[in-house]
Amino acid sequence: GKRGQYQIVIEKIEPKGIGSLQLAFQQLKEKLFKEGLFDEKKKKPIPIMPFSVGIATSSTGAAIRDILKILKTEAGFLRVILRPTLVQGEGARDDIVKAILEFNSLPEKVDVLIIGRGGGSMEDLWAFNEEVVARAISASRIPVISAVGHEIDTTISDLVADLRAETPTAAAKIIVSKKTEILRLLQRDSLLITGFIKEKISNLKDELNAFIARPAFRHPLQKIEELQQDIDGYARSAYVAIHNFTKIMEERLAAAIGKFHALNPISILARGFSLTTTSGGEIIKEASSLKQGDTVRTRLAKGSFQSKVVKIDDR
Repeated sequence: GKRGQYQIVIEKIEPKGIGSLQLAFQQLKEKLFKEGLFDEKKKKPIPIMPFSVGIATSSTGAAIRDILKILKTEAGFLRVILRPTLVQGEGARDDIVKAILEFNSLPEKVDVLIIGRGGGSMEDLWAFNEEVVARAISASRIPVISAVGHEIDTTISDLVADLRAETPTAAAKIIVSKKTEILRLLQRDSLLITGFIKEKISNLKDELNAFIARPAFRHPLQKIEELQQDIDGYARSAYVAIHNFTKIMEERLAAAIGKFHALNPISILARGFSLTTTSGGEIIKEASSLKQGDTVRTRLAKGSFQSKVVKIDDR
């Protein structure tokens, strides 16, 4: 009849305006966000002055040419290690993960690792939206810069990396910009240090000139002559003091000698007196201390003699 029938078999339903890749992207983004893989506190700092850089990207694309050109021009001292990596199509996801593991296994690890490629469609960039790639970046002990696509493109790798660069060229500029900033700071510090040294030298010069201007330096012999005069004066005073002291001592000695002579029994004997002692040497002052028959010794001014007592008169 006029009425017809048809049957529709629905194999897949997708939200309007959001393709399957976009939906998967949002779901993975929410999952990793809840796990904290995008947390800024967990991100490793990019070295201020790296000396070696690793690059995981295609060896034939424009990205590597741009990176190497900038690094060679601005930081020729850098040691650059390129690990040719699949960045699109089948096997790209696993190769990116393998490249990250290989860089982390090097005996001498690089200071920073750039992972990326040039721009493209969402399908072209999809390897950088894979969960295993995101977890490999998060687990890397080497700081990772994600440089995937152009400004309008954002991948899971960009969100989980330690730093996102909008393009591979921008990643290279980030590395060399650190060097430029350091050179600027060194130049600033160099000027400050130079100024400090000049000021210090100027101050020391002023102190030296003031020191040299002192009378002791302008007339060095004047002070010596003054000291010599003082020494001569001290010497004269000392000579006079010693002379006077010696004279006084001589006078005192002469007086003492005169007194000694006056008291000396020998001097008395010279005037006609004599000195009588017992046989034991004791001076006889009283006759009553003797007895008849004692032997006594008499000392004269010249010589002496012994005698025996025959009579005692104690009056």
